[in-house]
Amino acid sequence: MTKEKFQSIDKLYHYTSFESALKIIESQTLLFNPLKRMNDINELYRPLFSKEDYTDKEWEKMKEIVYSHQQISLSKDKGVKMGFDIPAMWGHYADKGLGVCLVFSKEELLNTLPKEHVKGNVRYLDINKFDPDIVVSPTIERTKRFSKKEYRDYFFKKTKDWSYEQEFRILMRSDSCERVKLCFQDALIGVIAHRADDVKENEKYWNSVYCSILKKHCDNIYIYESWGKERHLVEEGGDCVWLSYDPSSFSLALD
Repeated sequence: MTKEKFQSIDKLYHYTSFESALKIIESQTLLFNPLKRMNDINELYRPLFSKEDYTDKEWEKMKEIVYSHQQISLSKDKGVKMGFDIPAMWGHYADKGLGVCLVFSKEELLNTLPKEHVKGNVRYLDINKFDPDIVVSPTIERTKRFSKKEYRDYFFKKTKDWSYEQEFRILMRSDSCERVKLCFQDALIGVIAHRADDVKENEKYWNSVYCSILKKHCDNIYIYESWGKERHLVEEGGDCVWLSYDPSSFSLALD
């Protein structure tokens, strides 16, 4: 893929371990995560309040509706900060850099979503402006859905402590206790690797056994290596599609 084409595509990114990446690529599916598995304690422990008096049975039903939501978190490009160039994400979610970052075409990925799924950018607020409370109402009980504003207020706001994630979120509700799968079809356009533990620090990822395994799974999917202090993003053969210090690399990055 040329540098110009790589930059022109609006992209979303998913950091994961090498083993999980192979499963995702092979199955062409991403798994939604229940809200109870969130890393952010402000999201994990959401106080629930009501505008009405409910019986214990009704209250349990309301809590069931709230916690039946599942989500997929991805990173996006934001200004000059590309979504695949976040060291903390490589460390936290991609096995300390031994995993990979999957690159999706945002347009193609969102086209696979059922219309009832809610998606959008996460907003990051100062801690004194963040309200963790969820207020449930009879409307929610009848429809089993929040309004668009309620979704934004409850599930698309976090404190600024998490702003480095540059999160784009996909949210859905399911009555199933199982994690829901999203079949992304042809939306996966690239795999970015940072390093492998079977090559020396100054050697290229292409010499790694991990790369040879990836190639067997990545039919028609570009593989890139992110390396060096300048964090070049290159294809095998040395063609560069991104340089962290090159202003022209940011010309089409989107907020």
